[in-house]
Amino acid sequence: VAVFMPMLRLRLPGRGNLRNHRKSILVDGTQALVGGMNLAHEYMGPRPAPASERFADVMLLVEGPVVRHLGDVFASDWAFAAKQEPAPGQAGSSAAVTPEAVSGSSPIQLAASGRDVPGDRYYDATLSALFEARQRIWIATPYFIPDESLSRALLLAVRRGVDVRVIVPARSNHRLADFAGVSYLRELQQAGGRVLPYQPGMMHAKVTVIDHQIGVLGSANLDMRSFFLDYEISLFMYGAHEIALLEHWFEELLRSCGQSLPEAHSLRLLAEDLGRLLSPLM
Repeated sequence: VAVFMPMLRLRLPGRGNLRNHRKSILVDGTQALVGGMNLAHEYMGPRPAPASERFADVMLLVEGPVVRHLGDVFASDWAFAAKQEPAPGQAGSSAAVTPEAVSGSSPIQLAASGRDVPGDRYYDATLSALFEARQRIWIATPYFIPDESLSRALLLAVRRGVDVRVIVPARSNHRLADFAGVSYLRELQQAGGRVLPYQPGMMHAKVTVIDHQIGVLGSANLDMRSFFLDYEISLFMYGAHEIALLEHWFEELLRSCGQSLPEAHSLRLLAEDLGRLLSPLM
């Protein structure tokens, strides 16, 4: 067991604001699970539980060459947290830095982000895909706190006729994050996008489907912390089968969602505006 940047031992200023938010399980170098689920009772257990007690979330089981790249990222994280030198050939430099297409039954790109990755490649890939969308942008995220560029990309997509839908929890487990992001959601809804609050409980999945060409699943929320601070990992998928599976997952989730944000009174709108002002800190 190794702890990533333990709070009580940090000596450098600013490091306490960084965290490893990646979620992956690797088995025997041949299979890996990637997605948004933590190892906690809120996500899973030996017996089924009602939606009000379990977070709605999703993981993807992958095999093939991408598992080796996920192993490189894990090896790099382990070496840092355990204060060990990376094993030869497992520094994580190539796979963690550059999303790389691999061959197999379905093409997949692994995109890591964080201080160990030069630039903002996950953010750039997401922003580029949003601007290029022509048919649909379906997003599920527990915390929706975009920067102005991402917000503008979604608004422009709505105006050019793209089917933009965003599923968020009706009430998340972080109320401050809800207030920080709801003004962006309300703006999107007023422009003609669909905001769909998940009603039974907490929705923690991080999934995006763009047109019928790109599916994204991983640990990154659609918020500024995930894009610019946290260490994250996501998979970009381009196979028709995988995109259809994500589409089916969305449609099943929609059965438990409301159709719009509730109307807000003046005091709540004031709180939402204040939350937007503070959103860069969330």
